Amino acid sequence: SFTYGALSIGIFVIYAVIAAALGLAAGARLPLEIAILVTAVLAFAFQPARARLQRIADRWGFGDRPSPIEAVTELDHTMDGPEGSLLGERLADTVRRAARLRWVRVELPPEPPVTVGERSGAAAYITHIVSGDEEFGVIHCGAGVGGGVRDQDIDLIDALAGQAGLVVSNARLAARIV
Repeated sequence: SFTYGALSIGIFVIYAVIAAALGLAAGARLPLEIAILVTAVLAFAFQPARARLQRIADRWGFGDRPSPIEAVTELDHTMDGPEGSLLGERLADTVRRAARLRWVRVELPPEPPVTVGERSGAAAYITHIVSGDEEFGVIHCGAGVGGGVRDQDIDLIDALAGQAGLVVSNARLAARIV
């Protein structure tokens, strides 16, 4: 967290210094109104570079973010084992990494709840782990790295919860058959 924060602040400071320097340089040679306009245009032009640097900082701080398809596939492959507390831990870890959340708590009774990340504040999003009409548990999601939970991350979390519901349902059905 400290490294990510330092990188983010560094990127912002560099961006602000460059924009201010360009503004001051333009202000020394141009009328004030034109200098403000030039500064705004240049700041806007450098925004993609700042965004790219921020994505690099995100990757360094939090690792590569799997695509939605990769996250669902990864969850499917890691949950091939027996039902139990590892299931909740794997689900929580996959949801946290895929949606870049600060923390995720998975409750899959009768197993104890599993929290991945440092829980802080109330849940920003809650979804249920279901398959058909049967509910197996709940996923509580903390805020994302940028605050809140984005709509596309909610769709991903719901897809992962649905996948987990199928895994739990299949595991319980297999246990009944055995």
